[in-house]
Amino acid sequence: MDGASYAATMLLCADGPLDWPDIAGTFTNSFSDNQDATGAASALANGGCLIRYYTQSAQCLKQVTRALWATARCALLERPPLDLGGGVASPTIAL
Repeated sequence: MDGASYAATMLLCADGPLDWPDIAGTFTNSFSDNQDATGAASALANGGCLIRYYTQSAQCLKQVTRALWATARCALLERPPLDLGGGVASPTIAL
């Protein structure tokens, strides 16, 4: 993403066996529909997933981070997204 002003990295890990390549692929695919953010995820050799992403604005970074976090929470902890304020739960990415 040319001229991206904001960058972030998210590390996902969990106890127990998970299909990390599939999870990483889902997160990577979520960026193909997002015009305001660019990113990709990689499965780690010993389990886990690393997501790196870039945005043009702080507001977009916040929105993308919340969506990624909510999705990770559902996938890894089998818990619903948290209400992070404002009375609206964070959006999730379909797994």
